[in-house]
Amino acid sequence: MKKIALAGPGVGSFAGGIAEPITGKGKISAKKLHPFIAGIVVAIEAEEIHDTRIIRVDGSPHLPKNIRQWTGDSIGHWEGNTLIVDTTNFTDRTPFEGARNLHVTERFTRSAEDTIVYQFTVEDPGMWTKPWSGEVLVKKIPGPLWEYACHEANYGLENTLRGARVAEKEAAAKK
Repeated sequence: MKKIALAGPGVGSFAGGIAEPITGKGKISAKKLHPFIAGIVVAIEAEEIHDTRIIRVDGSPHLPKNIRQWTGDSIGHWEGNTLIVDTTNFTDRTPFEGARNLHVTERFTRSAEDTIVYQFTVEDPGMWTKPWSGEVLVKKIPGPLWEYACHEANYGLENTLRGARVAEKEAAAKK
């Protein structure tokens, strides 16, 4: 297989079905994925909620077991053109109620100029009888990319639309 950079200048953004098993939001959701490589870390920015995961690739071990983090403690290494990420030390606020020793292994492989193969395995012997896995092909998308934004309680938008409908009715009544 031809080695293709996972990230770097001109790599672009990818979207569609990034199946992040650990999102902190209790769901598996589509993401826009922006991978950046900066020496001793890889940062993966997911557009939804603007989460950024920092993955140490400097060979350092996991944090001590008593240090728990919302998105866990991620360390990675490269095997050819695949980034392998091992994540442990999650808090008890994962989407998997009851999981106390969650362990996630992810593989990000740039298989073509426009595709990343994303694979993950989730395990917690106290929660499941065996590990479970998934795989998603993530395709590069053309720009521009629009911000993911919620519109709950966005009364400004509702009022703008209401005003436009009133203006349309007034214009129609003058004809």
